[in-house]
Amino acid sequence: MRNNQPTEPMKQWMMALALVILTAGAHAQETGKPRERKDPAERAKARTEHMVKELGLSAEQATRLEALNLKYSEENEVKRAETEQDREARRAEMKARHAGYEADLQSLLTPEQFAAWTKKKEERKAKHMDKRKEMREQRKTQPVKPE
Repeated sequence: MRNNQPTEPMKQWMMALALVILTAGAHAQETGKPRERKDPAERAKARTEHMVKELGLSAEQATRLEALNLKYSEENEVKRAETEQDREARRAEMKARHAGYEADLQSLLTPEQFAAWTKKKEERKAKHMDKRKEMREQRKTQPVKPE
């Protein structure tokens, strides 16, 4: 009669497999954290170091490259800030237009009609928020795609 107990090498293999699975799960949880944004000088320095290593650049080339990377990194930072300001301005403009629309709509509809419209609008908003929440949950459970 055969013993159904796992052999010692099998136990070791199973422990190693469990350790790999637990480590991979912990790593997957860490990747969801937002990264801290580096300033333009840090980004330029990191990019320069990477390119020096990859391309085998001379010291003179590295110095010139760092200045070039810093210039473009600073320009990109300015553009990013402008884009964020534009986004906020567009959002404020849209809210003002929407408030005007609702005021005009309220003067057009009867109080009962406006109340019904407001109720339906809130229902649509709640349904939309539920769908957004559902999508976020789905993204959390989907595996990370390799780059």
